[in-house]
Amino acid sequence: MPDPSERIKVEAEPFDPAEEARGGESGGQAGARPKGDRGPRPQRQRSERGSKLAWLLSRRYGTIVAGALLDAVDFTTLGAIGMKLGFPIGFACGWWLARELGYPKRLRLGIAAGCGLYCMYPPTTFLPVATVLGVMASKLGLAPNQQE
Repeated sequence: MPDPSERIKVEAEPFDPAEEARGGESGGQAGARPKGDRGPRPQRQRSERGSKLAWLLSRRYGTIVAGALLDAVDFTTLGAIGMKLGFPIGFACGWWLARELGYPKRLRLGIAAGCGLYCMYPPTTFLPVATVLGVMASKLGLAPNQQE
């Protein structure tokens, strides 16, 4: 058993995205992977379906379209329906919209929870708050498709 106070010498390599795209055969044996390592996991940010709505959300003003859709969902959860089903419906809509807009997975949960609360809260039914926030995010450059 090695001594726990023994120092281990480690050499660091800078990350090269082009190398990973080619297959990442830099060091060691070609094709050899540590046990349990399955390689890079493919990231699915936007849907691969060719729907017109997904195409609209991927455009420059996608956050404005997403805000308008969320306002439409908020309007449909009017009254007693909104108090009971507003949160789950808004949460599902917010999760889908955040995924289509390309937000990272950790941020999607917060966005979805905010959308659920927004659809559940009765005074926001007739106010287009989500559309106004979408316009502000687009104009300020906070939209995920504008951050490069």
